[in-house]
Amino acid sequence: FAPAPLAAPPLPGEQAAPGDHAGQVAAAIPAIMQSLTRIQRGQTEGMPGVVDAARFSNGQINVLREIKSSGVAEGMGQMDAMTLDIVAMVFDYILDDRRIPDAMKALIGRLQIPVLKVAMLDRSFFSHKTHPARRLLDALADASMGWDEEEGHASGLYKKVDDLVQRVINQFDEQLDIFSHVLDDFERYLKEEKQLIAAATGKSAQIIQNQEQIEIARVVAHDMVQSHLFDRPVPELIRSFLFGQWEHWLATIHASSGESSPEWQQAISTMEDLIWSVTPKTGADDRRTLISLLPKLLKRLDDGMRMLGLPDENRDQFFAGLVRCHAVAIKAAALGQIDPADSAALGVTTPGEAPAEAPWNATDSGPMDFEEISLSAEAAETEADPALVREISADPGEDGEVEEITLSDVSWLAGGDWHERDEFKDMVKSLKRGTWIEFQQEDGTTTRAKLAWTSPLKGIYLFTNRLGQRAMSIQADGLTTKFREGQVKIIENVPLMDRAVNSLLEKLQHPPSAS
Repeated sequence: FAPAPLAAPPLPGEQAAPGDHAGQVAAAIPAIMQSLTRIQRGQTEGMPGVVDAARFSNGQINVLREIKSSGVAEGMGQMDAMTLDIVAMVFDYILDDRRIPDAMKALIGRLQIPVLKVAMLDRSFFSHKTHPARRLLDALADASMGWDEEEGHASGLYKKVDDLVQRVINQFDEQLDIFSHVLDDFERYLKEEKQLIAAATGKSAQIIQNQEQIEIARVVAHDMVQSHLFDRPVPELIRSFLFGQWEHWLATIHASSGESSPEWQQAISTMEDLIWSVTPKTGADDRRTLISLLPKLLKRLDDGMRMLGLPDENRDQFFAGLVRCHAVAIKAAALGQIDPADSAALGVTTPGEAPAEAPWNATDSGPMDFEEISLSAEAAETEADPALVREISADPGEDGEVEEITLSDVSWLAGGDWHERDEFKDMVKSLKRGTWIEFQQEDGTTTRAKLAWTSPLKGIYLFTNRLGQRAMSIQADGLTTKFREGQVKIIENVPLMDRAVNSLLEKLQHPPSAS
């Protein structure tokens, strides 16, 4: 059941009308506000018992605790004193929050005095999640979560946060609209940065998508050759050629042009003509058709092999063998069947014999570990599809359902079989773009990464650092295993102030028992 409303002390802002600041500002003690503003700006000379400017600018010390024991707090009324206590507890939580890197935490920590002043001036600060000052704290913390020391203090985000925090410190007296202005500025910055991040991430996603399209093309090409050779005896030369070079050519066409393209249709027609050309020609009409067909057939075969870059020597050997196959097919007209000696010499495959296996494992579920995607040479030449970049930059709530695709009896649904469900598979399947995870590396250290994109074809999960410049991919089965073994954990995506206030409420409702 829902916890009972807080009895005592009440949170500042209960039953306060949002935006009604006039009476609240009038109720504040001007002398206290002036003192807090001086501390906020590092002007602590002549203020006994108050933290010095250097400690305040450090940002990692809860200066509100020291203010409580100073002369500044002596003139506070009961409500303002309780507000000081509550804001101090909130910053206890913020300064202990391991989600925020220490360097960023130090910047946010410099807002202690401004936040205290806001809470004293506007009692709706705690009770309204949309309060500009509260939203600013949430935005700063959320943006900082993926920042790491590799970006450094010279990075755009660090300098922007530093600039905005200093702007609040310099400009905030008692006019609360400064927080709205600063928040708008920060959101514009994040929007511009988001486009740059999406462009960088798009390169990694495009690399994955290209690899998947090639793999699917190989599956389709292999199945196409397999179906055309099923129960049809052909010389081993032709069988090896179709499962080798021609399958490769089909996969290349499928990946670049698709099954509806004229190139694909011609390649299939060429394969069909080749298979027919080496079957026994027992009638005069068949022999005349073969003679008429051969020039165009040989040219199409030669064009395909040249496009694959096969050496002249290899092509010459194949065509020499093909001549022998055609000679045997025509000779069968006189014998009524293929001579056993010719059949043995050409290695004719008997009907029902298992066709060649694909040169790769089509049922492979993919890497069980994170695989780093190189964004050096390959990415420099990769142009991401604009639609893919738009998908990555869209709000996570706009993600669609993952479509199940079945090829060659291989069912791909987010990278694995979801018929046998468990909590970890469900956890992986429900991951949304923008979710941050923390995973343990082999050396025992932890790294944070954001889910930037999930492939709709094979369900590969693409994780990147905050800027999208470092990327890793993993399939659903591997990610599920890591969750199950505790090597990967989701970083809870709850706004900073919600977590801080919830922690505060928990402490106030369940105070530690005296020992």
